[in-house]
Amino acid sequence: SSDLPRVLLDGTFCQAALRGRVQLKEQLPGYLRGEVELCTTGCVLKELASLGKELYGARVIAQRFQVRHCFHVKSPVAGSACLLSLIAGGNPHKYFVATQDQDLAAKVRKKAGVPLLFIIQNTIVLDKPSPKSLAFVQAMQTSQLVPKQQKKNIELLKETQEIGRA
Repeated sequence: SSDLPRVLLDGTFCQAALRGRVQLKEQLPGYLRGEVELCTTGCVLKELASLGKELYGARVIAQRFQVRHCFHVKSPVAGSACLLSLIAGGNPHKYFVATQDQDLAAKVRKKAGVPLLFIIQNTIVLDKPSPKSLAFVQAMQTSQLVPKQQKKNIELLKETQEIGRA
């Protein structure tokens, strides 16, 4: 597996791209400043197929992307449920989720570290980080980016400053 950012696309995003004439393979790498892996799942493709002629174009678009392995091969689930299962457990594969489905977006926002992409007025837009993601980043910065020895030094400095003021 590559280190490229992976974008998981659902049927609603593909449909919006089609309607807005957004060339995903050209525009997403430009928007995310570099190569990306565009992915979908078998569940998303089956869902699009089941929705018939209306979504034929979206299905053609989705079929061009890499199909990520999901656990629903024998009994497909809704595309949104499938995408949620792939970002479960802290989004280990570092997926972006690309959807127009507000219900799915709300669920994704409750998870830390899952960037959301939308299409608004024929333009790809990255959602602002969720409070969960911001809290997670702050926790990481305070705990991991400061080495233990440096933390001790900071504590010591604070103590000596307090002593100095007394």
